[in-house]
Amino acid sequence: MGSESHLRKAGDCFTLAECYKLAAEAYSKGNFFAECLSACYEGKCFNKGLQYIGYWKHQSSSTDVMMGRFKDLDKIEQSFLESCAKYFHKVTDNVSMMRYVKAFQTMESKRNFLKSLDCLEELFFLEEESANFMEAVEIAELLGDLRRGVARLRKARNFRDATLLILAYMLSFSLWGYGSTGWPLKSFPRKEELKNKAMSFAKEESTGFYKFVCKVFKVLSHEQSNVFELMQCYRASQKHKSLMTEFLSVRKLLDAHFRVHPSKYEWEDELPIDLKKYSEERIFQNQVSARTLFYLWNVFKENILDILESLDCLERQGYSKCKHTVEFCLNYFGIQRLSNNINVTYLLLHPDSEWVENIDERFMRPNRKVVILGTRHFVSAFKNYWHREVLSVGLRVLEALAALYNFSMVNSLSNFCQCTSLTLIFDITKFLIDFNSHDFKNAPTRQLHNFVELSFKYFDIVFPLDSRMSLSENIISLRGTELSRNFLEEVIARNINTENELTYGQIGRAVMIWLGSGRPKSDLYKIIVERFCKNSSWKEFIEILGGITESNSSTSLSSNMIGEHSHQSPLSYSTEALIHRFHKALEDTYNADWRAKDYVSPNCFLYLMERLVFMASNYRCSFFTTKSSFVEYFIYQQSYANQSASLVNDVLPYPRNVFDFVISAVQEFLNNFYATKEWISRSNIDFKYYYPVMVLRLFVILCLLCLNWGIYSNVLFELLGSSQISLHLPREFREALERGRKFDDVNVNTVSEAFKTISDPVVIVNQGENNLDYPCPHAIFLKIGVSPSKKDIMEVLFPRNNETSHAQITSV
Repeated sequence: MGSESHLRKAGDCFTLAECYKLAAEAYSKGNFFAECLSACYEGKCFNKGLQYIGYWKHQSSSTDVMMGRFKDLDKIEQSFLESCAKYFHKVTDNVSMMRYVKAFQTMESKRNFLKSLDCLEELFFLEEESANFMEAVEIAELLGDLRRGVARLRKARNFRDATLLILAYMLSFSLWGYGSTGWPLKSFPRKEELKNKAMSFAKEESTGFYKFVCKVFKVLSHEQSNVFELMQCYRASQKHKSLMTEFLSVRKLLDAHFRVHPSKYEWEDELPIDLKKYSEERIFQNQVSARTLFYLWNVFKENILDILESLDCLERQGYSKCKHTVEFCLNYFGIQRLSNNINVTYLLLHPDSEWVENIDERFMRPNRKVVILGTRHFVSAFKNYWHREVLSVGLRVLEALAALYNFSMVNSLSNFCQCTSLTLIFDITKFLIDFNSHDFKNAPTRQLHNFVELSFKYFDIVFPLDSRMSLSENIISLRGTELSRNFLEEVIARNINTENELTYGQIGRAVMIWLGSGRPKSDLYKIIVERFCKNSSWKEFIEILGGITESNSSTSLSSNMIGEHSHQSPLSYSTEALIHRFHKALEDTYNADWRAKDYVSPNCFLYLMERLVFMASNYRCSFFTTKSSFVEYFIYQQSYANQSASLVNDVLPYPRNVFDFVISAVQEFLNNFYATKEWISRSNIDFKYYYPVMVLRLFVILCLLCLNWGIYSNVLFELLGSSQISLHLPREFREALERGRKFDDVNVNTVSEAFKTISDPVVIVNQGENNLDYPCPHAIFLKIGVSPSKKDIMEVLFPRNNETSHAQITSV
């Protein structure tokens, strides 16, 4: 102990005399490690310090007795080595610096030290010497040197990652390099050279990967590709789970649709069962349509929503939870993510990009050829960009669909073609309004409002002035879709969205849509009940109707209405009450001041009256109706999950008061020509077109009452005998009824022959066990069992041979 004390004193004296070499020797003999290395540093005896460290390490590994003395040696050594390395860095002797850095005990300590001094070149070569090729690639990216990064991956025979690195580089430079402002993809210098290099690497990886990369270059090309090739790329992206290829394929497929003139679009005749399968098959045939455009929009939209969700996840839970999607996003915007297990660094390769304008320059730190950025700031900029992108693409899709609608109108295409465009316009516009309401302040509200107004033309097609105009199988299928029901619910919501007391026009439209599409969702139903509160008769009707359909949605409307037993069973009571309330509400509307503002329109009133007649006739074991009336009921039924086709089960009291009201209204409308004309004109309906339509609909109602109840034939023939009225009927229809008038008889043959001439045939519905024997070649017979399918009913209503069907619908 005494000798060690003398050695410390000697070392201290030599230090004071600045004889650092002698001081270090004295300290070393006394095992005063820190003091020894400090003297070496002060005397610039750096090599001597390394020799001492080597000697001590040898001693610590061979002499157990002295182990306690060497417990802090590692820390002392690291401190000395760092001091020496910093000295040589300061005098710009990086070769000497690296000699001491390489002596550090761990690779991690070497990385952290060199990064702290921004010695990335030296770190790059150190990683390469250590065969850490992936780490060398990261440093090359930090240096903005793609060439060296790719070379190191190739040296490591990691051809897949080398290829993907080139693809990521090409994507960001195609979007943001050389003054570009983003989409569409553009050319840039060395693009072809990089492509060839990536192809050679991909070939080294595998044949399958090479074929996939060939498809990737189709979507990375700045040149236009045909839709067939792009769909091949899209399919390949799903197989290889490449979000980049999927996103670019879909984006370019959308652009390809935008370039096609409306006259070159394919027009569907029916509703596709599987939109994905239908759309992809059409595109593979080099065809585009409104639905292929809609399908691609949905894929694009879902991709963006996933990206936004992943960005939220990145902020909350970190990179690993959403790695796949965030990697695409970083590559898209030209950002490299580097992690050293302590800190994460994000490098912005294109600091002049348009999307960067939303980031405060204070949060961007220049570093060599790149800019360092914090997570929170680039995530915010990403979100802003994707919001604008969704809105921009969505508006272009809407413009394309609007052009298709206008083309269908100018060229008098079918109602189904028109409806297709309108429903898709509504769905996209509704999404954009909801999507941008909270997160995007500069949404083009006026444009979106105009598209909503355009889409509302759908209402006029599915509830036309002439009900026969919508009597087609494809329109009925469309009306049964969730999209159509959502649309019509939106019409109801907008119709009653007012602080003022509802007019009869607003009430009538809401009820008509309900009865023509199905019970609204619970939230809307509650709003309707609340808004109808000042009109007690209509409020009571919809409360009963809503209660029945809500509590018995697994059965048909009419079986709920009628019930399984007579003698005041709960269901039959509800049915009787429903018909009574419907009659009362319609009668109150009829007796109201029809000259008041926004009184119910003739079209709406007749629709409701036709539904009342259907309901009141519906509970017989067999009854007569028209194809158009049955279809309206059928559409309503299809909005519930497990429909029963049994319309009735037992007999209710004869609703004579309902029919007397209907007859009275029909006579008033037909006999009081000038009041009817004024009513039509006040409703902004073309009188010249609509009055003959209205007269025909009123006569159809009369004929059905005569067939179902054997009464009112005198009223029918009396009105038919008035030339001022009958001259507005179609000639063949009038002549068919007049043949029955000669015998003062309104029978099913006479009526069915007349209805055939107006393309709205009689439907004879049989719900009983006995077969009906009507020698009636022009009628449609429906014998309904316990639970027929929609397909069975549609095949009878719309036979493929376009002849009147006499088939029966049996139980399934």
